[in-house]
Amino acid sequence: ALHDEKYEHVIELCDQAIQADASSTNIYLMHVKKAKALNKLHRYTEAIENADSAITIYPRKEEAYLAKVDALFNLGREEELTVVLEEIESINPHT
Repeated sequence: ALHDEKYEHVIELCDQAIQADASSTNIYLMHVKKAKALNKLHRYTEAIENADSAITIYPRKEEAYLAKVDALFNLGREEELTVVLEEIESINPHT
C-alpha cells in the first residue's frame, strides 16, 4: 500500500508538470514517468494513453515504447505488443 501511495504521488506530480511546462522534452519525460507509475499500479490502459502521448512528442525515443510494451504485455494484447516491438526495432535495429 505504501508503494501505491508513492506511485499515486508520482502521477500527481507528473500531471502538475505536464500542465505547467510548455517544454516538449519535459512533457515527454513526465508522460513516460506517469506511464511507468500507472503500470506499477496495474492501470495499464491509462499507461498506454500516456505512453502514446509521449510517443506523439518524440516518436524516435524508445523509453515511451517500452512503457507501452509493459502495459500491453500485462493486458495480454499480443498482436499490438508485436507491432510495438517491431516499431522499436525499426527505431533502433541494434536493440
